[in-house]
Amino acid sequence: MKRRLELDLLIMALIPIFVGLGFAALTTWSVFQVQKREGTYVATTGTVTSLKRSSRFGDPSKAAYVTFTDHRGRPCTFLTKSSTNPSRYAVGQAVAVLYDPTSMRNDLDASIDSFSEGWLDPVSTGLTASIFVVSGLGILIVAWPRLTRAPRQRKPRMT
Repeated sequence: MKRRLELDLLIMALIPIFVGLGFAALTTWSVFQVQKREGTYVATTGTVTSLKRSSRFGDPSKAAYVTFTDHRGRPCTFLTKSSTNPSRYAVGQAVAVLYDPTSMRNDLDASIDSFSEGWLDPVSTGLTASIFVVSGLGILIVAWPRLTRAPRQRKPRMT
């Protein structure tokens, strides 16, 4: 019974650590994607042409449709990844745009050059990873004396 309790404590400590390590791997991948985007994408200026209301019931947040001209002179339009309430952008507002000139997609894998469009995902997954790893390590530290204690030997009864 005692061994079962020790195994449960160990599992309770290791699960958040492994989940945190998974989030850390996601953070690392996300950081590499953002750095690639910032290193290879072309910067230009675009204009917010309209706002799209969220399709989720009761969600008043809005995302922006942005139109810009690519390096070939073609107009391209894309919808921002993040939506906010109130809207961060106004119709007619000029915004900095990053896009992939080698993309064959219609929107050229474009996004507004801002913190929320680029770095918000890596920062949030990194914080989540930290919370899971720290909580798992905390459980492990608290449980460590119980996990490493040698089993007690019962003294035989004298009758």
